[in-house]
Amino acid sequence: MKNALVKIEHERNSLVEEKMSLLRKINEDGIDIDGLKAQIEEVGGEKTHLLLRMSDLDIELQFANLQLNDVRKVLVQTKAEKDSLIEEKSAILIKINESDMAVHALRAQIEEVESEKSQLQLEMSHLDHEIQYANLQFTDVKHAFVQTELEKNLLVEEKFNLLRKINE
Repeated sequence: MKNALVKIEHERNSLVEEKMSLLRKINEDGIDIDGLKAQIEEVGGEKTHLLLRMSDLDIELQFANLQLNDVRKVLVQTKAEKDSLIEEKSAILIKINESDMAVHALRAQIEEVESEKSQLQLEMSHLDHEIQYANLQFTDVKHAFVQTELEKNLLVEEKFNLLRKINE
């Protein structure tokens, strides 16, 4: 856009310089009026050509301004999307940090539960040994009971035998 304006200004300056040069020539050379009229018509034609060119450049400038406005709108929209993505990123980072904290807490709980589990397994092992010892004692008591029953039965039988002998 600026280049187009500079170009137009340059062309105007060129025309002005050319016009000034022609005027100097007229004064210096004493050109006749017909020659001047021809030059005026020529300059008028060039002026018309330049006016058309300026009109074309104005249209190009307007088109460039429209494109610039479109680019600005896209830039604003892109910035809004960028800001939105930054907010999403921040929210995600917060969730990640919260998740990391939750994972850390869960790992601590797992360690605590593992410790409790080990403690309980140790207690179960001790209880298992106690049960085995109690079973051995029970077996010994049962065996002693059976022995005592056998001895009792033998004594009862002996008693009956003695009573029978006495009764006989």
